[in-house]
Amino acid sequence: MWKRNPEVAQQGLEELAQMTQGALAEMRNLLIELRPNGLADKPLAELLQQLTKGIQGRASLQVITTMEGDHRFLSNEVKLVFYRITQEALNNIIKYAQATLVSVSLHGDSQKTILRISDNGCGFDYNKIPSGHLGIAIMKERAESIGATFHLSSYPGEGTEIVLSWSIAVLKIGSGE
Repeated sequence: MWKRNPEVAQQGLEELAQMTQGALAEMRNLLIELRPNGLADKPLAELLQQLTKGIQGRASLQVITTMEGDHRFLSNEVKLVFYRITQEALNNIIKYAQATLVSVSLHGDSQKTILRISDNGCGFDYNKIPSGHLGIAIMKERAESIGATFHLSSYPGEGTEIVLSWSIAVLKIGSGE
């Protein structure tokens, strides 16, 4: 192949390298998840970057990640919710969105953390989700379990955006402090 059509062979090698990097990132994610404290031991920004590396290897997507702020103060429960919602959102993007560009941004400080996941995919009508598709409902439930707000906006032909916002003030108010 290299002698007959070096351009096609080079493209094939680049795709193979991308798939290998994605498979390696996904394997790391699985190994982290299998350890009892695997997710708890890693910073949230590092966990989310591993997820985005994994998605790049599984699908031909451009993924832009922005991780700003200090997220070390987050409890393991809050960190796990952010991780699982990101995981579900990225899986949905691969399955349904037909997107070419995904953006994952995490911003925060000791008081508030905001996760924003958006894509340029086909979007959807939220009111026409077939029964049996529980991903969005589960993401909402996860957000509610830590007192976070979950907002999803999507319109056919315009992509989708998820915003997860968690504030320590919610915990203080809820706990009576």
